[in-house]
Amino acid sequence: MEFECQERAEVAIVGEGLSNQGAELRIGDGSVEVPCVKLCYHQKKATLVVPSDKDLSTTTTTHRYTIIDLPQALISEILNCLDPKELGLVSCVSTCLHRLASEHHAWKGFYCERWGLPVVFGEFRLWEHEGPITSLALDMTSIFSGSWDMSVRIWDRSSFKCIKTLRHSDWVWGLAPHETSIACAAGSDVYIWDISSETPQAIIHGAHEGNTYSLARSHSGDFLFTGGEDGGIKMFEIRKHGSETNVVLISQWMPHTGPVYSLSFEFPWLVSASGDGKLALIDVRKLLKTNRRGLPK
Repeated sequence: MEFECQERAEVAIVGEGLSNQGAELRIGDGSVEVPCVKLCYHQKKATLVVPSDKDLSTTTTTHRYTIIDLPQALISEILNCLDPKELGLVSCVSTCLHRLASEHHAWKGFYCERWGLPVVFGEFRLWEHEGPITSLALDMTSIFSGSWDMSVRIWDRSSFKCIKTLRHSDWVWGLAPHETSIACAAGSDVYIWDISSETPQAIIHGAHEGNTYSLARSHSGDFLFTGGEDGGIKMFEIRKHGSETNVVLISQWMPHTGPVYSLSFEFPWLVSASGDGKLALIDVRKLLKTNRRGLPK
């Protein structure tokens, strides 16, 4: 909001020196007297006339009282009689009044009441992909996006800039990040990338007949679930031995007659959604006991 500030503001003074009448600050028609200063206000419309910094510097030797000689609490009550536009004009008079008018709760209250809360830009658009974006994922610091341009882009959530790009050999359909790694479904293959080094730790070739559309991981990151165009679901275990990463097929199911477009895992349930219009729920507890594996965290 902008205001036009005059070079100086006029003040009407009644009496000279330190007389009992004091100085009169015109704020409407009625009046309220305080020691040495006579204040006037009007309930419907308030106008305040105060001296500028130049006037204040030239009148200090004559001991004239001005509004800034009043206690700050009283000045705040005076400012409370003004509307936001007049508060803006008052703030242009002197640095002291500028500080009081800017910080005064009445200013903020009036502003919110008349113009609403300040506009906060909560929408951002990120432009880097060269094709349709098919998948998204989040963690505490990054945004992950997969696209038909055969890339996965990693965005910093604080700067909204693309900081890494992972290239694939086919369209990217699904993402499943976990801590320092991310699983990506590209074509019929599944890639498990180390995010920091931008290198694949393991590749599952031909995970499904046709495209691999969906991915899910356990909270520990040890188990990876894939859903494919063939209607099948597979469960893999990711085993790390030092710098080596091996992926072992644990089990597979064929619960659908259409492509599996979405997977979600919350122990012990794996839920799948398919193009056949059905949902499938799979309990993995018996499977894990059979394979003598510990429960995922």
